[in-house]
Order: sequence, then C-alpha cells, then structure tokens
Amino acid sequence: MLTFNHRYSLESGLWDAGGVRISVNGGAFTLVPAENFIANGYAVGNIIGSGVANGQRGFNGDSPGYDTGTFITSQAILGAFHANDKVVVQFVAAWDDCSFGTVPNWEIDSMKLDIQVGAQASTFAAEAAASQRGGPMAVRYQWQRNDGAGWVDIPAATGASYQIIPTQVDMRATFRVAASVYGIPGKVIYSNVVKLVTELPPPTISVGTNTQGQPVLTFTGALYEAGDVVGPYTKDQTATSPFTVTGATSGNKFYRAGP
Repeated sequence: MLTFNHRYSLESGLWDAGGVRISVNGGAFTLVPAENFIANGYAVGNIIGSGVANGQRGFNGDSPGYDTGTFITSQAILGAFHANDKVVVQFVAAWDDCSFGTVPNWEIDSMKLDIQVGAQASTFAAEAAASQRGGPMAVRYQWQRNDGAGWVDIPAATGASYQIIPTQVDMRATFRVAASVYGIPGKVIYSNVVKLVTELPPPTISVGTNTQGQPVLTFTGALYEAGDVVGPYTKDQTATSPFTVTGATSGNKFYRAGP
C-alpha cells in the first residue's frame, strides 16, 4: 500500500493532472487505477487536456484546504507482489497548453510503502434485478464504505462485484452497495451493511508421550480441561504447547483446544 501526503492545484476542468505510476521488475510504468485508491483518490472523469495524462484518470482541481497549506493523505493498493520483486513508484504531473493552477501545482510532502505479507483479496458481490411493465431495466451498482464519518461512494466501484486486498483501515470500515435504475431518479435500494472479519484457523490438539511415558498435548489456540467428556470445560490460562500432563490423578481428565 502506498501512502503519501500532498496538496495540489491543477487546472480544473480535467485539463491538467497528477498521477501515480508503478514499474515492476524493470517493466513499463503503468498508472495506478482509480479504483485502487482507498483514500483521497483521483478526480471523477478522464483527463481531456493535451498532456501525457490525456484519456487517463488523475488528481485535478484544488485539493481540500490547499489555500491554507493543508496536506491531504492519499492511499492506494499497488497490487500483489512476490519476494524480491523490484517496485518503483513514479509521480507524474501533466500540463496541457496555456493555463495552469496556483503554484505550487503539486507538492508532495512525504510518502511510504507498506507491505502486507500474505494478504488475500476479499470480494463483495451483489445481484439485483429491475423491470418495468414486464420488461427488464438496467441496474446500476455503487459500492460505498463508511470509515466512521458517514457513507461515501468508492471511486470506480460500480460493478456487481467489488474486490479489495484489505488493509488495517479496511478492517475498521463497513461496506454496502446501492442499487438504482437508470433513468429513474430516487429509486435506490441499499444492501445490508457488512464488515470484514479475520478468519483464524480452527484450534487443533494431538496427544503423545515423552520419554518418561507422560502424556504430552500439542495444541493451537487455548487448552481447556474437564472432569467429564461433556464438560463443563475450564480454560487453562497458563498452559502452553506442548503441555505435559503431570501428577497423580484419580478418575478421568479430558482436554480440548479452543479459542
């Protein structure tokens, strides 16, 4: 994930732009897609100016608080990579003819790259249908997220499915999709609100013996014990794996692994 603090004043009307590109292992630089931004991404619409950003997405206009010298934080998922991949990040500003914004047009204060080892893609999917007088109507989808300040549209997330590689900030957010019908304003339905959760592997337990013939329990998670197979089971707050069962006991003792 790329995080950078910046402010910009690029000729509005989609004439001038700033964009982020990456190169992997010496390959050609490609624009980071608008849908990869999870905070303060590109302007809506393709750049129409005659610069190198023509037909692409990019930062445009004035960033919030530019006049007071405020920097905003943008974040984007760059993709999935392998060990020893060489990733180069490039910031490109594009001007067309004649006019330009307030100087400095684009000021980048700081940037950093965060690597999330083993991150897996998460996919949201929805399906809606609409008809009028028995005839089908096209449905428009708009995925939204709420990071605590209310619902906002996710840029370019307008398909029946939406996929992200979750970051820490995504785990704190909630998501939903708005389905509407083209040409009929106000006809919008919202899905249930969903939240990403971390899936932990199920606890495991196995039993063996040591050289003294004592039972040894190897487990993941926490260890629970009981005097009867049906419980109740009590969590052993101090047990660590491998756990050696010691001491003379009468009757049976049962163990299981749990969260």
